[in-house]
Amino acid sequence: MKTILIADHSLFSRSMLKKLLAKSDYRVICEVEDGKQAIKKFVHLQPDFVLMDYSMPKMNGIEALVQMMKINPLANVIMFSSLNTRVFIEESLELGAKDFLIKPSFQGLLSVLDSLTMTPYI
Repeated sequence: MKTILIADHSLFSRSMLKKLLAKSDYRVICEVEDGKQAIKKFVHLQPDFVLMDYSMPKMNGIEALVQMMKINPLANVIMFSSLNTRVFIEESLELGAKDFLIKPSFQGLLSVLDSLTMTPYI
C-alpha cells in the first residue's frame, strides 16, 4: 500500500482527501497544516506521495515543494489549490510537482496517483 502525506491548512480539505482515499489502495500516514511541518514529516516518514496545498501559513506550498525537490528530486508531490490560476499551475509543475489539482473536488486524484504508481522509479 502506497503512503501519503497531506499538507493543507484547511481541515475541510484534509477531511475530503481522507474520505476520497479511504477506499483506495493508498494510506494517509500523516496530516500537517503548514509547509514547515510538511518538510519535517517528508524527511522523517518518506511518504510515497505528498498532496500539498499551494497556500499555507508559515511556509507556503511552493517553498515547501522547492525544499522537497532538493531533498529528493524524484519526490511525488501533487499540488492543489482553490485558486485555479495558470501561473500557480505552471509554477508548481516547473518546480517539480507531478500534477496540480483544483480543490475542493480533487477531480482526477486517484487517476493521477495510479499513473504515478505505474512509473518505474516509485
